[in-house]
Amino acid sequence: MVGRAIAVFCQVGGWFLPMYGAGRLEAQNIREYEVAARLALAAGQPGLVEPLLEMAEVEWDHEQYFRSKVLGHFLRRVFPPWPAPPPRASIRETLRDFERSTERPTIAVRAPWLLR
Repeated sequence: MVGRAIAVFCQVGGWFLPMYGAGRLEAQNIREYEVAARLALAAGQPGLVEPLLEMAEVEWDHEQYFRSKVLGHFLRRVFPPWPAPPPRASIRETLRDFERSTERPTIAVRAPWLLR
């Protein structure tokens, strides 16, 4: 179903709509991997933290690629870009802040916007 939806997007909007959708998803994935790394740390699974952070950084790179393509297309006036994620280095900085904090705040996990 996903492949067919992407094929329809390609027919309607050329390469722009699939790139736009992928960029939005990648931006969400960054945060989801950050949350997963915190949850792994809180659950006593420190071996999972590094791979999750690496995946968040890869998602950040992908989001930047899609953002660069979308910003160069004329349809960006119709589909404004999604909010830019914080700098790549902040992925690890926020986890270090989480590790140093003495209290463990509740982490709200929300379904991605496509599923709401």
